[in-house]
Amino acid sequence: GYSVPTEVESKIMQQTYEQSRVLPKVNRASIIVEDKIYPTIGSVTVDYIANQDTAATESNPTFSNPTIDMERVGAYTNISNTIIRQKGANLTDAFAVAYASANARFIDTQLCIGNITGAGDLIDGLVWQGSVTGNTAKALSSLALSDLTNMVDNMDYQFNPATTVWIGNTQVMNELGILENTAGQYVFPQYISGGAMKPLGYDFLHNPLITNVLDVAGDNSTGGTDTVLMLADLSKFVVGIDGAIKIDTSEHVNFTKDVTTMRGLQ
Repeated sequence: GYSVPTEVESKIMQQTYEQSRVLPKVNRASIIVEDKIYPTIGSVTVDYIANQDTAATESNPTFSNPTIDMERVGAYTNISNTIIRQKGANLTDAFAVAYASANARFIDTQLCIGNITGAGDLIDGLVWQGSVTGNTAKALSSLALSDLTNMVDNMDYQFNPATTVWIGNTQVMNELGILENTAGQYVFPQYISGGAMKPLGYDFLHNPLITNVLDVAGDNSTGGTDTVLMLADLSKFVVGIDGAIKIDTSEHVNFTKDVTTMRGLQ
């Protein structure tokens, strides 16, 4: 039978990281079980101690154990046995490239706009996280620099500027790029000339897989007319990835069609 070498798994994951726009920026954790707990402590108070006879301020910290719930994903494809006989091992590379590209698209979509309530996905992406502060919706054409400064002002004081990015699709990026001030001058003139755009000093993470049919108020990633501009400290966004991809082949699933089925699960 036609076999897929085990080293293809690592190749697919490497290409996934290379092709994904969101995954390289987040806090990644390799997980080999179905979930992982990240204990955190909050509400600790630090204060002055007047002298050696003064006790330090006592704190009763809050302990929490946020858990990453792991879900399975996968894909399969049928390949003509005639092509397999003609192309041989080159199909291994073709499958790796195709699976990695599909994997990157899936990850970039789910991490940003994956939606449980309306769309029936198994995870909620950034847009639907309970910790997200939403500004009042407005027309994209009415976006102003003051909207950006308000978003920065709303960030928790513990955010890390080095890992904080704007996130939006192509339409949002272009709208920012041609933003004008009251004098009719471009706010980010470097964007027009092909340079990098860093509104207020933060990188822009361009994710064209964020759609323009979101229904943010209705908690649904489809059926609406919304899109989003997000500002997020991605060091606080933890994504669990099982690095192993289980790859199998079978000539029996579609035996009468003379094809071999290749399947990847992770």
